Amino acid sequence: MYGQNQRLVRVTNQLLILEELRRGAQSRVDLARKLRLSNPGVSKIVETFIQKGLILETGAQATRAGRRPVLLEFNARFGCVCAVEVGAHCARAALGDLRGEILRTGELMSFETFDSLALSQLSERMTAWVREAGEVCGVLLGLTLSYEPGERAETLQRLEEGVRLFSDSFDCQVRLKNSVQLAAAGASLRSEMPEEGLLYLLVGQGISCGVFCPSRGEQGLAKAHALSGELSESIPDASSAVAEWRGGRISKRNTLEEQATPDSVLRTLQEKFSAGEGYLGEHSSRPEDITLEDVKAAAAAGDSECLYAIQNAAVRLAVAAANLLRVIPCSTVLVDGTAKAFGTLYMDSFAQFLREAMTDSAPAKIGWAQGADLALLGGVSAAADRALHTLAETM
Repeated sequence: MYGQNQRLVRVTNQLLILEELRRGAQSRVDLARKLRLSNPGVSKIVETFIQKGLILETGAQATRAGRRPVLLEFNARFGCVCAVEVGAHCARAALGDLRGEILRTGELMSFETFDSLALSQLSERMTAWVREAGEVCGVLLGLTLSYEPGERAETLQRLEEGVRLFSDSFDCQVRLKNSVQLAAAGASLRSEMPEEGLLYLLVGQGISCGVFCPSRGEQGLAKAHALSGELSESIPDASSAVAEWRGGRISKRNTLEEQATPDSVLRTLQEKFSAGEGYLGEHSSRPEDITLEDVKAAAAAGDSECLYAIQNAAVRLAVAAANLLRVIPCSTVLVDGTAKAFGTLYMDSFAQFLREAMTDSAPAKIGWAQGADLALLGGVSAAADRALHTLAETM
C-alpha cells in the first residue's frame, strides 16, 4: 500500500508540472513555489523529463540580482495526437500537438456504409496520414450515432473494432467518444471557455446535444439523433410550464426532437402545398421539389404558413433546451447543424422562447455555433489531455 501511495504522489506531481509548463515557460523555482513542492523534488522530476525530451531548457529568466534561473519549456512537438470524426458517409481527421493545437486537418475517406472494409481502409489511410508527424501519443475516435437502434449498435461495434485495430497500429491509447460531446468541447474552446458551462445543440434528423463544463469535463446527455423522444422524456423534473410541448412516443414524427428540425418544417409545408395551401405554389410545381431555400424565401416575403412553421420548430428546440438546462445550468447555449439554414428568424424565435421559459435563470449567451470542425477541435484537445496523463504515468 505504501508503495502504491508513493507512485500515486509521484505521478500526480509529474502531471502537475507538465500541465503548468504547458501553460508557459517557467523556472524550477517558479514551479516549486506555485505547486508547493520541494525544490529537490521538482528538480528530480524535471531532470527525468529533460532526458526524455519532454521538457526543454530554453534560456535564463530575467532577474534584478543574483543567479538567473533557467527557464523550462514544455516540448509540444515531443509527439502528436490524432482525432478522427466518423460521420454518416465520410471520415475527417485532425493532427495536433501535445498542447492540443491543431496542426492540420483533412478528409481521410468517404464511404457508403461504414463496414469492415471501410474500417480497414480508414486504418491504412490514418497510418499514412500521420506517418511523417513523429510518435503518436494518443488517438481519439469520434462517431455520430444513427437514431435507428440497429444502425447505432452496428456502428458502435465497428468502432470498437477500430479501437483495437488502431491500438495495434499506433501502439498508443485509443479512445472512443460521441462526436457531439467533442463538438461541445470544441465550441467551448471557440467561445473562450464559459465558466458556467456550455450547452451545444446539433440539429439534424433530430436533436443531439453535449454539455461541456470546464470544471467537470464534457458530459453527454442524449444519444445523437434522438428521434424516439429520449432527449425530452428522459429529463427529470421538467417544468409543467413546458410539459405540453414535450413529444410523445406515438410515432417518430410526433416527437419534440424531430419537430424542431428543418426536415420536419419542409415536410409539413410540402403537405400543405399538396393541399393547395401556402405561398410556396409560386416556387415549385411539385411538393417534392420544394427546398429549404424556398421556405426561407417565402418566410422572408411574409408567408404566414412558413413563418409559423419555422417559429414553431424553433420553439420545440427551445423547450428541449430548457428541459436540459434545468438539469445542468449553463451560461451559454449554441446551436449548430441544419437549423442554420433558417438564419435569424429561427434563432430569434429560439432565443426569445428560451429566455421566457427560463425567466431568471436564462443563459447569458444564446446563438449559433461558429466555425467548422468543432468535433475535431474538441477531439484534439481531449486527446492531448489524455496523452499528457499517460506520459506522466509512464515516465
